[in-house]
Amino acid sequence: MTEQEYNTAVKTLSHRLFGYVFKSLRDREDANDIVQDSFMKLWENKEKVELPKAKSWLFTTAHNGLINFVKKSGR
Repeated sequence: MTEQEYNTAVKTLSHRLFGYVFKSLRDREDANDIVQDSFMKLWENKEKVELPKAKSWLFTTAHNGLINFVKKSGR
């Protein structure tokens, strides 16, 4: 994945990813943190992730981050 493809993924998927996480948490700050962490992990793994698979990779990463957050916070 190139830098331009990454930027495209951020622009097209960030609102949907935020909506998915926010729907579960009902907290904007925590949802933003999980979404930002997911995009950071995507950037770190950009050589491994192809653009057509970026959406599913991001949602899986955000979902796992959401589960970990809920376990840590004891909700």
